[in-house]
Order: sequence, then structure tokens, then C-alpha cells
Amino acid sequence: MLAPAVLIGELRGPIFALDAAGGGTLLVPPTEAMVDVLVGLLGTSALVGSIVGVLIGRRRRAVAATTLAAIALAIGPGHNIPLLGGSPAVGKELAILGAVVAAASVVLVEAEARLSAGTRRRVSDQGPAGVAPRANRPHKPARRRSAGEAVHGLWCRHQPRG
Repeated sequence: MLAPAVLIGELRGPIFALDAAGGGTLLVPPTEAMVDVLVGLLGTSALVGSIVGVLIGRRRRAVAATTLAAIALAIGPGHNIPLLGGSPAVGKELAILGAVVAAASVVLVEAEARLSAGTRRRVSDQGPAGVAPRANRPHKPARRRSAGEAVHGLWCRHQPRG
């Protein structure tokens, strides 16, 4: 979702120069820098998010959700893309962005697995209070490993939990 912003930033060049002390100065007028951030980063991210929502969800809610997610990604870990475009710091920025997206993906999958763990029984198998009568309760299947446990098992040499 940030690919167009990265491409625009690389083609345009840096609009901010970092100094050795950690500070920096704008290389362009402030209004031009603001337009670059608003249009080059937020505008393109929102547009790509909308297109992805149309292609995947085909509903207004999906379009709104992916647009909002793209804007949040641009404001959060992608906020330096237009400022540092075309400079040697782009590689570091993209590495940080990749690490943030990877960590967020693992957390999202793990959270979804934990939230949906209790909703796997069919509603028709349940009694009036949402609990299956004792005679109709299905056999409890073996516990599935969550995504976090699977990743933990891949990274560690000892036996995974569960």
C-alpha cells in the first residue's frame, strides 16, 4: 500500500536533510513539503487502500477499512517515506517498515486465533444458554497450535509447547 509513496519519494528526492547531531532542515519550502506528505504519502496510500478494498471486499465497508488501514500505515511506520526519499536512509526506513509489518502480522494472527478459539462450535449444537446439553457435547478436539506457538517452534530448537 505504500509502494506508490516510496516510488514518488525516490523519484522526487529528499525534502529533509539530517545532520550529524540528529537534527535537520527542510530542503524545500514548508508548503511544498506539506503537499508532498499529504498528496505523495497520504493521498496515494488512501487511493491504493481503496483500490485494494474494492478488489478484495467489493463492499463499502471493506473499502473504508482498507483505506483507513492504509492511512494508518502511512502515518505510523511510513511517515518518513516522503522526507527521506532518494537518500541513503531509505534502506533503513524500508527495513524498519518491514519489521513493523511482520511483527504486526504475527500479533494479528495470534489475536484472531485466540478470539476465535471459543466460537468454533455450531450454534445449532448449543442449548438455550449457548451451552450444548451434556449428552450432545462434541468430543473436545486436540488443542491447535496458535500462529505464535508455531513461529516459536520454528525459531527455537527445544520442543514447542502444546
